This record gives sequence, C-alpha cells and structure tokens, in this order.
Amino acid sequence: MRTHHALLVVCAGLIAGGLHGAAVGGFVSVPVQAAGSQPLISINPKLNLDTPTETQDRANSLGTLSGANILAALPAGNILKSSRSAPIVVNGVTVGTLYDRVWCLGSGSSCDASNTYTLGLRVQLNGNAWNPSGRSFEINDFFRAVRASAAADVAYYRGAANPLPTVAPFPSTQPAPGSDAETASSYKDLEVVGRTIQGLFEPSASLQYADKVTNNSWINFRADANQNDPDVAFPYSYNSEWSPWLLVRQVCAAGYNATPQALKARLWQGGEEAQTPQAILTSAYVCN
Repeated sequence: MRTHHALLVVCAGLIAGGLHGAAVGGFVSVPVQAAGSQPLISINPKLNLDTPTETQDRANSLGTLSGANILAALPAGNILKSSRSAPIVVNGVTVGTLYDRVWCLGSGSSCDASNTYTLGLRVQLNGNAWNPSGRSFEINDFFRAVRASAAADVAYYRGAANPLPTVAPFPSTQPAPGSDAETASSYKDLEVVGRTIQGLFEPSASLQYADKVTNNSWINFRADANQNDPDVAFPYSYNSEWSPWLLVRQVCAAGYNATPQALKARLWQGGEEAQTPQAILTSAYVCN
C-alpha cells in the first residue's frame, strides 16, 4: 500500500527491542516500555513508499515462523487450548472473519508449570462495501490486550498455501491464498510492532512509522489486509484478504480466560488510501 508520507528509519526500535539487524526468524522480544512516546519495532517495513514499486523484502524472515500449519509453526511443546471465530461487522455489514487462538506449553490437554501462553489472531476480509465509498474494508493495525507488567514475544506466520517466493521471479497475477485459516497465505508481511493503542496516522498528522504513545496493556501489529487493495501492483504488491497469524507470547502466572473478553481486540483502518478511518473493538482471549 502506498502513502504520501516518507519512510522513517526505525533502528531505534530495534535497539529498544534488544534486536540485531539480521533478518532472522523466530520470536522477537518486546519489553515493557517507559512512559511517553516510543519508536515502533521494525519487522519488515514497506520499501519504496508512494511509488509504483512499493513492496516488502520477501527474503526478510525476522519474526517469522514456518510450518505446514499454524500449530506446526509454533515451537515444539505447544498445545491448542482455545479456538474461535467471529464475524467482523461495521455499519451493519459483515466485512470478514476474525480467528482467535490460545496455545500453551504443555502436553495432552494440560499446560505445564511454565505458564507460557501464546495468543494468536488473524482475519480474512471479503469485498463487501461497508460505507458509501463502495470500497472493501482494510485493516492496517491489529491490537491485542496483553499483560502490562510482563515482557512479550511476538512473531507472525505467513501461511503455507501457495506462498509467495522469497526471491524473484514473483507472480505476475494475484495468487490464490487458500481457504483454511490454519494454512492460508498472507501476501503482506508484518511491518512493525509496538506496545501502544495508536495505529497508522494516529494522530492523523503523524508519519507512517512515527513514534507512538506507550500503552503496555496492548500490543500493536501493523500489517495490511484487504481483499481489494486500491493500489496493488504486480509483482511488487498483491491483495491480501488474509492477514498473517499475529502471535504474542507471555508468561501468564494465573493462566488465561477461556471466555473471550469484550473490547480486548482493536482493528484499525487508518485511511492509507484516503479511506474513512474506522476502528472496530471486539472480543478476544486474554491472560488472567
């Protein structure tokens, strides 16, 4: 997706997250942040912003997990504890489906004494018009409530069904992403993460990768999802009706709540191509 704002270098975010510059896979640490404004942590930000060749580095594996499905992609020893899906509704129109999961380290059906939980979400968006513009809904930022006092590890899973190659040549037509939430492919990567409840262009005059006001009770994942993106340009960018699986791992000493809690996930359309900014607050699993 293009924007009329310049790309900011977010090396400070790498330092804040205790990361090195190498683009390697696995979970990325996001420590508890100081009060005030903090840089976002760079994962795979967009390149060549506001040009026909806007893209992401598909060879960048920082923060990625790989496997035949989402469970196989998680580190060994994880078991699935809870799973749900729910419609995403705005202005009375269903614009997609939210998938919400909880895994823990353990065996059989029991979590072990480490109390290590991974919360995951992803969406699949459709092409329904949700306001008079006639455009499909887009999500730029995904927020999830987390334990404010604990460090968090984040990662994402691109999927395994007809994935994009990591090096050229790239497809000259729109790939088919698959229809199974466990394996379907996202064609946009996770850009940045932060402990904040502010997303793209919040506040409205901010640059795309500007510092954000700290809120340790939330993790922000910046990743575009849209079934009918206004500015796709093959082979540089593609529609991505599926978001990646967006994962946050924490030690939850008191376990997790098996009942989804209201207003614990936020989906944000920031108006990247002059769409109407729109937030959707919905339920999600949380650590106790």
